[in-house]
Amino acid sequence: MATQYGQFPVVLSLEVVEHVYAPRRNVRTVFDLLTAGGTAIISTPFHGYWKKPRSGADRMDDYFTALWAHGHIKFWSKRA
Repeated sequence: MATQYGQFPVVLSLEVVEHVYAPRRNVRTVFDLLTAGGTAIISTPFHGYWKKPRSGADRMDDYFTALWAHGHIKFWSKRA
């Protein structure tokens, strides 16, 4: 990967990891793109307890639906 695209001191991946089928491969690619001592910044949406009341419990099925083409295919917790 590094030979094809080069390496960078910072790699930024915002709101992407929840859309990939192979998250470990995605993270490996991010780290392969980093120079030695570089920084990776990876974020994903928070789906914790506070989001449910804001979006309405009756709308959670719409949000977590498997029918949303190319939507979130992985949901990440703090522990994960």
